[in-house]
Amino acid sequence: MSVVAVLPETEVRQPIVGANGYLTVNLSALSRNYAKLSTLVAPAQAAAVVKADAYDLGAQRVCSALYGAGCRRFFVAQFDEAVKLRPGLAADANGLQPGDEEACARFDIIPVLNSLEQWRRWSGTANRRKCNLPAALQFDTGMSRLGVPPEERSTFAAELAGQARVEILFIMSHLASADELDSAQNNDQLVEMKRISKEFPHLDICFANSGGIVLGRDYHGQLARAGIALYGGSPSTSKPNPMEPVVEPDVAVVQTRKVPVGARVGYSGTHIAERDARLATIAAGYADGLPTWPNTCVWLRKRRSDRLHLCFASKIPMT
Repeated sequence: MSVVAVLPETEVRQPIVGANGYLTVNLSALSRNYAKLSTLVAPAQAAAVVKADAYDLGAQRVCSALYGAGCRRFFVAQFDEAVKLRPGLAADANGLQPGDEEACARFDIIPVLNSLEQWRRWSGTANRRKCNLPAALQFDTGMSRLGVPPEERSTFAAELAGQARVEILFIMSHLASADELDSAQNNDQLVEMKRISKEFPHLDICFANSGGIVLGRDYHGQLARAGIALYGGSPSTSKPNPMEPVVEPDVAVVQTRKVPVGARVGYSGTHIAERDARLATIAAGYADGLPTWPNTCVWLRKRRSDRLHLCFASKIPMT
């Protein structure tokens, strides 16, 4: 589908010849979502996660809008993503792959260090260049994914105390179940993060993701990382979604047909017509990111239809 960025909201979308649909990115809604999340975490700051080209919405346009809304820190997953945002914006890259150290320093990218090995390579780069280099330290608090494991923390603290060329901007971790308000893992990770903060005193904390923002002030630290909620996704599975939709797909209907009651629709006959019906085949499917699970709704000529049956054939009843 063709991507159309809308800023401001009153801009008229121009048709694109050959487009099978439009993906409207509402940058005004994105900015309002950022403002809402910023209010929730204040006096802490809210950063924006813009990895994977801002989830395929266009990192440059998304970052420009967020910068205009007051965002000053951006997180990406890969080194090359951070390079693309320079020199206009500073970005924190998650992890430091072997061999990227010199380029990371040259482009003034802030790495998130997840291990002693990464720390030692970054510290060695600072010593060779005879200059101070910034970094963030990520610790594993119970997700068992990225971050310095508990058994390496004492060694890490000793090495950190013995060097002066790496400036640690903040320590961070990632909440595994933050969108589940009643999950005991949230408090377990919070307790572990507080323990780490005592072991590495006087450093700012970056802990909350989108779900962590709505968990409350104990999780906010000094910097929160807003991801899915920025783009309109719900930060919680147990509360109504307070965020505005940012992305709106409009897809062309390429064929309609009438089918009798009992007709099988889609691969494996996943749907069986309960009555005579008129079906529409739309010019998009799961390859375009459309969900294939039941109970997904669509809007047909501004009317809601709760009977979307992609069935890997992208058919929706029109009547």
